[in-house]
Amino acid sequence: MERVIMSIINGQRKQALKQLLEDGYKLSDLTVELVDRNMVKEIPVMIRLAEDHSIISYHPANLRSL
Repeated sequence: MERVIMSIINGQRKQALKQLLEDGYKLSDLTVELVDRNMVKEIPVMIRLAEDHSIISYHPANLRSL
């Protein structure tokens, strides 16, 4: 997770998302880490970026029932 956070700090958010997936973390893990590091302003930025790159989707065809 450290290299993901360093990428975000360095402004390389797209690279951070790639690293997040490569390292087997979830977006929720990143959210918790950002809160712990008092970097909460990065959370909506990373969520929007994940949406833009189809890492997360709200399309009805992709939704599963609980």
